Amino acid sequence: LRLNVHNASLNGLGVKPAGGAEDYIALGRLSVDDTRIDLGRRAIEVAKVQLSGGEIKAWLSEQGRINLVDLVSSSPKAGAEPASAPAASEAPPGAAAAATPPAATPPAAGAAPSWTVSVPDISVSGLKLSAEDRQVSPAASVVLDPLNVHVGGFNLAPDDVLDVTLSSAVNTSGKLAVKARVVPHTSSVTAHLEAEHLGLTALQPLLARYTSMTLLKGELGARLDVERRADGSLEVKGETGVFDLSTVDDALRKDFIRWKQLRIAGLSYRSQPASLRIGSITALEPYARVIIAPDRTLNITRVLTAPGAKPAQQSPMPVAAASPPAAADASAAPPAKSGRGKPAAAAAPPPAPLTPFPAAIGEVRVVNGSADYTDLWIKPSFALGMQALNGSVRGLSSDPRSRARVQLDGKLASYSPLKIAGEANLLSAALYTDITLSFKDLDLTIANPYSTYFVGYKIDKGKLSVDVSYKIEQRQLNATQHFVIDQLELGERVDSPGAVHVPLKIAVALLRDRNGVIDLALPMTGSLDDPHFAIGPLIWKVFVNVITKAATAPFALLGHLFGGGEHPNIIEFPAGSPELTPPMQSQLAALTTALHERPQLKLDVPLVASANLDRPQLARAQLTRELSVRAETSRQGRKHPEQAAELALADPATHFELLVGQFRADLGKDTALPPSALAAQGAKKGEDVSYDAAIHDLESALLAHIQIPDSDLEQLARARASAIQSALLSGGQVDPARVFIVNAQPKPDAGDTVKVELAVR
Repeated sequence: LRLNVHNASLNGLGVKPAGGAEDYIALGRLSVDDTRIDLGRRAIEVAKVQLSGGEIKAWLSEQGRINLVDLVSSSPKAGAEPASAPAASEAPPGAAAAATPPAATPPAAGAAPSWTVSVPDISVSGLKLSAEDRQVSPAASVVLDPLNVHVGGFNLAPDDVLDVTLSSAVNTSGKLAVKARVVPHTSSVTAHLEAEHLGLTALQPLLARYTSMTLLKGELGARLDVERRADGSLEVKGETGVFDLSTVDDALRKDFIRWKQLRIAGLSYRSQPASLRIGSITALEPYARVIIAPDRTLNITRVLTAPGAKPAQQSPMPVAAASPPAAADASAAPPAKSGRGKPAAAAAPPPAPLTPFPAAIGEVRVVNGSADYTDLWIKPSFALGMQALNGSVRGLSSDPRSRARVQLDGKLASYSPLKIAGEANLLSAALYTDITLSFKDLDLTIANPYSTYFVGYKIDKGKLSVDVSYKIEQRQLNATQHFVIDQLELGERVDSPGAVHVPLKIAVALLRDRNGVIDLALPMTGSLDDPHFAIGPLIWKVFVNVITKAATAPFALLGHLFGGGEHPNIIEFPAGSPELTPPMQSQLAALTTALHERPQLKLDVPLVASANLDRPQLARAQLTRELSVRAETSRQGRKHPEQAAELALADPATHFELLVGQFRADLGKDTALPPSALAAQGAKKGEDVSYDAAIHDLESALLAHIQIPDSDLEQLARARASAIQSALLSGGQVDPARVFIVNAQPKPDAGDTVKVELAVR
């Protein structure tokens, strides 16, 4: 039997589920031209199938069910066997469109040949396809209208190749066009896709469910070549971009992220082996707003969190260290018993090492970028803008050994030049950064929120220039920071619970040189795994630490900058002496240089003498003078007066005789000499006499007899202060009005020298 149907058509077909209120499928006109059926050859040939007009309504319900399933699902009648589904080999892709011929009685011998079906020309024109996701409210919807599709070359031959073209408007403004070759037998596809002006606002209902931001506008465009091979691997090449993107932070109702263009060129993705290569990414006029909330949370974290949900806590354990599901399942199994009846710990298989996803980006270009940083935690709030950011990042790669080159230039607060340069590896799991950042002449008055909180003073004037280098390796930060503050002037004092209680103006005077410049080097370290790690507060903490150290240990800072040791303000004198030793002279010379370079500093020189250390030495000095007078008035001394004392005291016998004479003069002729002295006097001529003990005992008796008045100690203290003052002022570098001699309370002795501790004010 052969049957030829020249034309068959169906108009106005509507399909809805039993008892449904509306048609899910409404077809305009379905026409089938030149159909030939040959039972002998078991062949069906259709010249053309065309669908013109119509609408298909599809949606995902709140319960996650696709409505079109209701058109084919039904409850089986009582006692009826459910119909079995056709085998996969009997229903290749596209075969559902072909009518199934009536079953024929199989021949007595041999298997009947398979049916062949050929429909070389299938077209759909003017169809409207609307799809909704009703699991979100309002529903996310996509409308393809008009949707035009052409499928050429359909047949059931194993080597069949389909030529498919598709074009459609998407949500009115967008356009989508696809050309593809499909091999149904192997499921391989080669396609070229072009998309223009696809409106991204259709995704807003989904964004509202999972984020706290509103997508105001944005369009997607793409030109892609897609290939799916028979082994299931996928390859995508081409370019894409998002244009005129604008988002809003729902909580603050302010711009969050926006850009004019974000173009991705030279895209190449492979699924087997997995890899991603991008030639270039160009961001035209990108903008971002970064805000620290009053609770110190970052707006980025909050915006990317679903409404009503708390931001996820950062885990100190990296994701790669988490146990795999298999290990979790093994731990839930009953423990095995060891030979002694105790549970034996089953060794869980070690987690498979994570293979880094190979990715590379040739260049990321930024054109006229900008950003706003606001800190609402500080009161009053702090804000800083970045404008005119231009530059590139070249050579990004997931290879841990790779280093991308960074070069960006911009402006802070509209006028301060900003430069960012260095190397980074942002795509690798082994994060590496070696970046330098610098900006010049930033007006410090904008930092008043931080200065009032941390140091308790407003800033009336000043410019800040910064050169910093941040190196991150093994998730550890090591930073070198160079801050130059020019012409800093502090304003009024402000009460702040977080302010350090230090004499800040003295600290500023210590740090500022004679040209009004404060030059600071502030190293900083930290771990990126620390949940409290934040660059801004850390910089201020380091800065406050420097101020605190400067105010509480000013001379340590001066000694570090100009020499003189850790304590250049501690001047040591030998007990009983006002003479400066050579080391102390060098120390005071360094301090003189420091005072010259810090013209706002003033110095107090205290009057210091020690009763315990100075009195014995003053007594010894007086005894030495008395013995020298005796030596000079002796007969031998009159012959050599200039050497009399030295020669007499160098000779033990003469020294002994001088001490005996002084002993009788001071203590009286009737006072008995010490036994050691009597023994020395009673020695016979020619005997070997040791005078050491006698000299020691006579000196001790005479020193105990000498009384040093307080006036001598005061005179010594003044002589010491004068020696220090002269050393500081003699070169003319320091104004005498800046050095003060002051009375001081006595301090406990430390060591065998008398220490004069200078102070700044």
